[in-house]
Order: sequence, then C-alpha cells, then structure tokens
Amino acid sequence: RFRVMKIVKATYIVTMDEENSIIAGGAMLFDEKIVELSENSDVLIAKYPDVPVIDAGENSVVMPGLINAHTHLEFSKNKTTLEYGSFLTWLYSVMEHREDLVDGCKDECYVQALAKMAKYGITTIGATSSYGFDMNALANSAQKVVFFNEVIGSNPAAVDALFGDFKSRLAQSEKLASSTFFPAIAIHSPYAVHPILIKHTLGIAKAKNYVVSTHFMESQAER
Repeated sequence: RFRVMKIVKATYIVTMDEENSIIAGGAMLFDEKIVELSENSDVLIAKYPDVPVIDAGENSVVMPGLINAHTHLEFSKNKTTLEYGSFLTWLYSVMEHREDLVDGCKDECYVQALAKMAKYGITTIGATSSYGFDMNALANSAQKVVFFNEVIGSNPAAVDALFGDFKSRLAQSEKLASSTFFPAIAIHSPYAVHPILIKHTLGIAKAKNYVVSTHFMESQAER
C-alpha cells in the first residue's frame, strides 16, 4: 500500500473525469490518493524533483483499478473441476467438489490468486468467504477488500451452530478491519438459508450498518 508520494508517467492516463478525457504523454502525482495530473510528464517531474518516478513504459495505460464484486478466494484451486453450461449443472458440481476445492487451497494458494488478480488490474475485491480460511490473506493483500462473511444452511436443527460459527468469523474479521479491509455480510440465498438464520443475520447487519450481499433470482433455475 502506498504511503509516500510518487509520480507515474505513462503513454496514456485515463482520468474518468466529467469529459472522460485521456491524457497522452502525461504523468500523475499520488500517495494514497491522486494529488495532481499533468499533460506533460517532464513538467511534473521537474516540479517535484525529489519524488520517485515510475515509468510505466511504452504503450502503457494508467487507469482506475478494476473491481471484482463477487469472488470466492477459497475456491481458487478450481481450474476445470466444476461443470458449466447451466445453473443447476454447475451448482451440483459445486456441492460435489466443494470440500476438495476448499481443502486444496490454503495460504500460498490465496496469495498467488490475489497476485494474479492484481496483475490484471483488479484493485478492489468483494470477497465472499464461507469458512474464513482466506481472511488473513485478504486482510494483508494490496487490494481493497469488502469481506463478506457468508451464512448458509437451511437445516432447522443446525441453525444455532451455523449462527454461532458465523458470529465467530464476523468477530474475527472485525478485529482485522482497516482502511482497506471492510467486514460485511453475505446471506447465500433465500432458498439456501433458514428464515430464522436470515432474520438474526440481518439484525446484526442493520445494527452495525454492514453491507449485505445475496444471490437472488439471478437465473430462471434459481428463481
């Protein structure tokens, strides 16, 4: 994470201002936020002679980071394990291979997956976590993370245990909260979570003003 002033010069800078203007041959001064933009990199560098310069190179583009709003880092081992083509086919394959995928990806696997996302420009992640195994890796990553502690389970006999596990994971994530790591809540879906569990979980979300995500009518099969 950046804590000191730097300059980055690039072939193009995508500003995303009101005119969606693009600066050619310019440079940007920044620390944790963008401080100044210049259409002439030499001018900006001369203005701040003691600031380190990053040259992004030929045909480079500096642009706002991309956002992956919903990812399961705990499933990062998956390459061709699951089946695709329809929602139900995919869902059943997830249920079949879920434990193997989660057990097959630990700390180094998470770090590698986060590095790959960063390489492709993903700077903000909505991370849905079922077990909390990926929590520390995400809290220590270079990306900004909204950490969705997921609650799932519709068996009435298991509601208390599931809620207890969820509260434990949420408390752990709250201890790691920072300017780049934000605890949040995920209710998997209306059909996969017991109504009482949903009610208790939403009660916490309302009391603490947490963001909530859920799968809801995303396909005909799910509806």
